[in-house]
Amino acid sequence: MNKLHLLTFCLLALPLTGTAQKNSTYTGPSISLNENKMTVTSVGKLERTAKTSFQGMDICGDWLISLEHSGIATVYQTDGKSLSRKGHLTLGSSHRSNHCNSANFSNHKVEAGDPLPLLYVSRCNTVKMADGTDRMVFVERIDPINMKSELVQRVVLQIKPGAWTGNSTWAVDKDNDFLYCLTNTVSNKGKGNRHILQKFRLPAYTGTQDSLVFITPSDALEEYYLEDYYNKPFSPIMQGLTVKNGMLFIPTGVGVPKEPSILYVWDLGKRYMRNEVDLQDAIPSELEDAACRQGSLFLQTQSMGIQRVDFLEK
Repeated sequence: MNKLHLLTFCLLALPLTGTAQKNSTYTGPSISLNENKMTVTSVGKLERTAKTSFQGMDICGDWLISLEHSGIATVYQTDGKSLSRKGHLTLGSSHRSNHCNSANFSNHKVEAGDPLPLLYVSRCNTVKMADGTDRMVFVERIDPINMKSELVQRVVLQIKPGAWTGNSTWAVDKDNDFLYCLTNTVSNKGKGNRHILQKFRLPAYTGTQDSLVFITPSDALEEYYLEDYYNKPFSPIMQGLTVKNGMLFIPTGVGVPKEPSILYVWDLGKRYMRNEVDLQDAIPSELEDAACRQGSLFLQTQSMGIQRVDFLEK
């Protein structure tokens, strides 16, 4: 049906004064004259502190923490419209093997007077550390006033050797105290790669006795492959993660036509892909991580700084 015929159809469907309205049916997909729209706004450029890549990012109140590979953090304040750089610090988990792939604040503080809650940083590296561990999330106590950070906990996922060979990225559902782990079973571009999602209770931190926590697949409250519920082709370049209102936001891609910037929104309760948002035209840059603040979604990119996405109702 071309646009003229569609317009004619819509006009004919309107009730005429003095004419009884009749119901009818038609086959095919629903016809709508509305579009799902969004706006994308640049919030500000990021300042690189080393010759490395931008990675994880999260926002708490007016504080924005931007991470670079190996554990360098730049501290900004933001009103959601602009950025003001306050300084930088080194994570307690800083190491050349710490990719800092995603960053998520929880709702828990070591002490009530701490300016920020604990920050969970995905190592996202399968190269084993000196103690033989590999898949883990680092828990950092960040002080943005004095520009320092302390590693207070490591949460380590133990799996059978060779069970999965791809990287794991973590996300905190801070409203419900859950910890999610999304893993490439092979690799981003590996043949036969699938994506396994696991849900754990967020391990408590009450002191140094909780500095090292081991979890296994048997501890998972839920464990399933996205592909068991999502049948479309799904082989993106995985980046960071964030959780809000029962949805897992999955920014992917590197900002080029062959590996475009796409935001996937996974419904954690109903296990289906709610949205596939093609951001390649609006943000032709590698998407690194996402954060939610006051109804907007903020994306950290490799070359376009922080971008704010606002979804508009129909």
